[in-house]
Amino acid sequence: MLSAIDMARRERDDLVNRLRKEVVVEKPSVKRLTLDVEGVAVDVCLRGKPSTLNNGKWILAAMPNAAAYEQLFASTERVSDGSIEENRNLVLDLANELEANIATFNYPGVGDSQGSATPEMMGKAYKALLLI
Repeated sequence: MLSAIDMARRERDDLVNRLRKEVVVEKPSVKRLTLDVEGVAVDVCLRGKPSTLNNGKWILAAMPNAAAYEQLFASTERVSDGSIEENRNLVLDLANELEANIATFNYPGVGDSQGSATPEMMGKAYKALLLI
């Protein structure tokens, strides 16, 4: 039986292989998955372009307190007001500059992630995400 981390890696590899076959335009692809972190479901989002998905470069984008990653990618408006939209602009610009992909997740207790956002659980969620 595969561990949650091995399953997440397999899903990531399947996404990379599928996108390699579909390379037509450099529009980003998004994969949503659930990562089991010691019995707690953590909602994860992986975002990348076909040309970058297999380069091993990933940015772990942490959300502001109690914000959902869906808010990060919901808008395309460019703003400079300290909002989540400005954070999105910074993350996307950095990913483009570094030719990197983005991994983000909803903290335990936010969005579709379960559990409580205790310091211990947050640390475990970050470590699990870094392993995939």
